[in-house]
Amino acid sequence: QENSNGAKGRVPRTAVGIKEDGKVVIVSLEDLHYNKNNKVSVCTGMTIVELADFMRYFGCYDAANFDGGGSSQLVVNENGSYVVKTKSSDTASAAAESTRSVLNSIIVTSK
Repeated sequence: QENSNGAKGRVPRTAVGIKEDGKVVIVSLEDLHYNKNNKVSVCTGMTIVELADFMRYFGCYDAANFDGGGSSQLVVNENGSYVVKTKSSDTASAAAESTRSVLNSIIVTSK
């Protein structure tokens, strides 16, 4: 029944979930039409209920929805270069140097 902060709307989302085996699932969903007056009929974001179902589909028994919108972005290091995999709806740019400034981030590194 959650209805705050666009929970019922199909918007960009970032979530982290835990599977029974202890593995962590990180999801970043883009929606380049978010908060724009764009009359495109295809919208790629998710509602909070769709996100919960999505996380369950991937085996998560517990998950948290983080801030979405323009702060949802996934950047990875591929062979020493930063590559945007999920574009921010604010910039819609695939250039890593065009990322939006945010107060916090989830950073995953290897040991």
